[in-house]
Amino acid sequence: MQIMNNYFRGPTNMVYMMTNNDVMNQVIAFYRDMNGMLTFVGAYPTHGRGTGTKEVSGATANDGVDPLASQGSLTLSRDGRFLLAVNAGSNTISSFTITDNGVPVLADVKASGGAQPNSIDVFGNLLYVSNVGNAANNFASNITGFLINANRHLTPIPGSTHSLSTFNAQPAQVLFTPDGSKILVSELTSNHLSIFHVNQNGTVTGPIVNNSYGQGPLNCWMMESSKGLAL
Repeated sequence: MQIMNNYFRGPTNMVYMMTNNDVMNQVIAFYRDMNGMLTFVGAYPTHGRGTGTKEVSGATANDGVDPLASQGSLTLSRDGRFLLAVNAGSNTISSFTITDNGVPVLADVKASGGAQPNSIDVFGNLLYVSNVGNAANNFASNITGFLINANRHLTPIPGSTHSLSTFNAQPAQVLFTPDGSKILVSELTSNHLSIFHVNQNGTVTGPIVNNSYGQGPLNCWMMESSKGLAL
């Protein structure tokens, strides 16, 4: 299996956000002018449900401020051609094609491979989503992989669902390394950073579990240096 990573920059003057509405989740698009002012373009249903103000994680305050407790619940591909959204209330993910004028057009909706998806990252035509799980209903925290075809349709990768460092690790972000060879997952309740190796067929092996040296690791970012990758 070849993981494609062709770079093409889509419209750079668009801003996208997600409502997480518990009746019908939506992507909201804005046009950004040269002064940074935003103009509403439209609302685009994901055909899935968010959680509203309901928290997906028991590790965060039940105040409705950040219900998904994550980074990357709405993700634009590196080439700017498609947009991916989680629907934590219906356990699904949605893919959108980005048109030449920046409008998202719904392409596909698929089950996320677990309960309460809250973060997505994509490298080329390979996508991974993190699922918080639901300990009360015996659903473990995990990550699950999909392939994305030219029509932005999603195909689950057999054998790609993989548990994290603990049953109830509660992921906050799933993130590819810049070369796509590894996936990093920050875990809220275990205070771990789990690293997975990406195999040629799109599955993963691991995790290699690392201490985050802090409480509740949330957002991560990577940069290349002369000594390797800095996190």
